[in-house]
Amino acid sequence: MTTDAQSLIAQYQAEVEQGKATAATYRNLGWSYHALGEEEKALEAFRQAAALDAYDPMAFYGLGVIYQIVGQARSAQEAFHQAARLVNRLPDERQRTIIQQMIKSKLATLTES
Repeated sequence: MTTDAQSLIAQYQAEVEQGKATAATYRNLGWSYHALGEEEKALEAFRQAAALDAYDPMAFYGLGVIYQIVGQARSAQEAFHQAARLVNRLPDERQRTIIQQMIKSKLATLTES
């Protein structure tokens, strides 16, 4: 997994350096950094994704996950709520349902702690 994530990071960083990065590039970069346990870099990547596409629920979901890991419960909750507001913009009903369940589950873990 480590070498896979490192390889993906190199690919995504190349897109960034070439000025070809999209919100999806940064989102994928965030998950790749997260896979390596580099949460601060993951957080910055998800912030970039959200800045490039303020309507991307998965950018905000990623922010919520990382905020929760680094102990910023309030920021995590805000990010998950923003993701929940945006998820209905997704065209695929099955995808919406799955993501809504993921968000609900994450919010439940925040209220339990």
